[in-house]
Amino acid sequence: MKIAFDGGCFQQGILGGIYQVACGFLNAARAMDPAFDALLVCDSRLGTVRAEAMAGLTWTPEVIYAPVSQSYDPPEPWPTVRDPEVRLFIDGAIVAAEIDEAVITYRGPTPERAFVVLSRAAVDPAGTDGRKRGIRLKTVTIESATRTSRVAGTDRRLQSGFLSGAGRGWTDGAGFIPLEVFAGHTGDVTLTIVYEALSGYALDPGPGANMLVHLRRLRLSAERHALVSDLALRLKEAGCHAYMANHFTPLIMPEMVNVAWGYDMIPVLFPHYFNPDARINFQNNIKVFSAADRIYAISDCTRADMIEHGKLEPDQVISSGISVSPGISARSSAEVDEVIVPLGLRRKGYIIAVATVEPRKNHLRLLRAYRQMRSQMADCPDLVIVGKMGWGFDRVLSYRHENGMEDCVKVLSDRTEHELSCLYSGALFSAYVSVYEGFGLPILESMVCGCPVLTSDRSSMVEVAGGAARLVDPYDVQSIALALQEMSQNAELRGDLIALSRARTHSYSWQRSAGIIVDDLRMLADQS
Repeated sequence: MKIAFDGGCFQQGILGGIYQVACGFLNAARAMDPAFDALLVCDSRLGTVRAEAMAGLTWTPEVIYAPVSQSYDPPEPWPTVRDPEVRLFIDGAIVAAEIDEAVITYRGPTPERAFVVLSRAAVDPAGTDGRKRGIRLKTVTIESATRTSRVAGTDRRLQSGFLSGAGRGWTDGAGFIPLEVFAGHTGDVTLTIVYEALSGYALDPGPGANMLVHLRRLRLSAERHALVSDLALRLKEAGCHAYMANHFTPLIMPEMVNVAWGYDMIPVLFPHYFNPDARINFQNNIKVFSAADRIYAISDCTRADMIEHGKLEPDQVISSGISVSPGISARSSAEVDEVIVPLGLRRKGYIIAVATVEPRKNHLRLLRAYRQMRSQMADCPDLVIVGKMGWGFDRVLSYRHENGMEDCVKVLSDRTEHELSCLYSGALFSAYVSVYEGFGLPILESMVCGCPVLTSDRSSMVEVAGGAARLVDPYDVQSIALALQEMSQNAELRGDLIALSRARTHSYSWQRSAGIIVDDLRMLADQS
């Protein structure tokens, strides 16, 4: 069996949970069936796959590049037009201007009441003052049977409808040419205006602009369809019968079996925890979920969320589960000391909290609860936060500094799997009080390393804990503080949780998850 697999995580600079899932599944599937093969599909605009990421695989799959992922498309610009729509308003009537390149010519009677140069307004791209500008008059030449006169664009008589100061000469959409410049001219005149325009003018919202947006999207959609169709043909010629989307390159490949990993629906359930670009990108994943032949949810909780909030059919989503990386395991005392002693830590003298430092992971409430515990407990264990710095991490570091906790709260990033295993193995217990999760790998990682767990009483965290962890309300600082203190002082509770977690870890393995998925892929292939 050979599948095409979304390889975006092998191009990313951070080896996160999605990368762990990719390696776990691909390696387990290969170990179960040496004939299993995968071709990694990567977007060429994100660069090549990285050697350190590919090292996580037990074999080297073929890689194919194509600029197909909407996630890496440039931002969609608003429609613009180069034509500044110059018109003349003369004595109460609109007069079409005769325009040749950047020269406006008017031939007709000498104006008696008003002569106005109308133009589309646009913001100066140089951003010098942020105001809207139409066109910049360079020179105005008036010829008649009696005389010829010229007015420079910097002439101070050009005031009404013109920007002053450094912007002199630019019309603010409507520049009035004062009638006094026509003095001495009678009868018909020829007026020539040499002007300069911005390179592009944003179209005003309305039917015209909306139609251009629609037509452009149709064109881009057609171009993308052609690219994806070509890619699908290349994949089939390479022997792939299915495409597995893995978040980074969410695509539906025509005439192929389409499946996808389902991690969570958090961007839909808690949009305030994500930046706008992340929410937009997730919409591409939702489109794939809706059209896929099957989605492999990483937990029962995620499966339920996808059915309810993703409006998917129950038989469209399978709960396959995931597991920890093989590199995460319990370590000996000597190995633990080699890692933690240089950090100023001692075995069973610290609490570990593993998670990306961002608001959803709830570090601020954890810190508030930890501070409260320290005020009430002698010989309080240290707190070690391990994780990459996500958005909003500065609030956590600021709180630690403002409350004088730099010595007792350590923040570590970029740890190897061996170092992380040692940190888990040496910890008194693990605290993972996230607001919401699709799985919660640090819970299972802690258990595998023999580290008792304190975690949240909601979403998938309850499911993964399976009765082998102390649960707490992640929104209740007082409750978290009491649970931290209980876990710190109650050795019997910690021992009971360690014993329960040994059995719990047997419920999750990559062999089990890969077996569920590979069997389903074969069935889907037979049905297609």
